[in-house]
Amino acid sequence: MKICPYCKESIEDNYPFCPNCNKPLISNLKDVFNGSLKPEIDEPVLPYLLSEEEDEPYEDTIVKDGKIEKEIQKIDEVLERKEILGDPIPGSLLIEKSSLYYKKRDLRNALKNLELALTNFEKEDDFLNVAICHNEIGLIREDTGFFDQAIYHFNRSLEILKEIEDDKKIINVLNNLGNIYYLIKDLEHSYNFYQEDNRSGFCFHI
Repeated sequence: MKICPYCKESIEDNYPFCPNCNKPLISNLKDVFNGSLKPEIDEPVLPYLLSEEEDEPYEDTIVKDGKIEKEIQKIDEVLERKEILGDPIPGSLLIEKSSLYYKKRDLRNALKNLELALTNFEKEDDFLNVAICHNEIGLIREDTGFFDQAIYHFNRSLEILKEIEDDKKIINVLNNLGNIYYLIKDLEHSYNFYQEDNRSGFCFHI
């Protein structure tokens, strides 16, 4: 057994990630930066993609997708009524719709609705939800391999959250930045973001 340097919990010696705080366990970090030691895994798997669940049966997937489509249709009906009446479109509905598309792994439509929600919240000067949208867009960009864009959106989210002093959400975004820099093997930046997260005194699962 060894101790996680971030959350101080006991973990198995062979774990590449801490199961308590989801952070990669990088030993001899200075040697890694100097190129004398390579990480144990060539392609790190992000903690929030790890799952012990078995794949759902095909029939269950169809039923679940059918329910999601009905929920999306209900939201579309509300949005259509508001458009006809000339009422403002609530960004919260667009975020909900994006979330439903994400559950279907329809990332194109999930991203489209998040970007619409972001525009709405920016017009309303709703800074908290602007930050949330940037973070969620960053996660989708990361999922689709657009790492530079993901980092841009995470940084925008972080800047806004620091301005409005939402400490708990700041930790979440720091974790996301730490993960993506680890994924692209920029270990120095990754370590710095995890350390900043750790200094803030919170421990978050992503």
